[in-house]
Amino acid sequence: MTEEEAFVAIENLVTLTQKRANRVISDLHAQRFEFNAAYGERELADKAAQALRVLSRMGVAA
Repeated sequence: MTEEEAFVAIENLVTLTQKRANRVISDLHAQRFEFNAAYGERELADKAAQALRVLSRMGVAA
């Protein structure tokens, strides 16, 4: 293998590694978005339940 061929092989490996790293980062962002959405839904449900309890204590039919 010539020096030039070795350099091209290294460049290709770096490019492939960068693409894989970008995919991993993209997947992590997607997972974080899904987690935040699920957390937001749970938080909203908790607040709704809390509001219903307050209304119940106030004698308002829920």
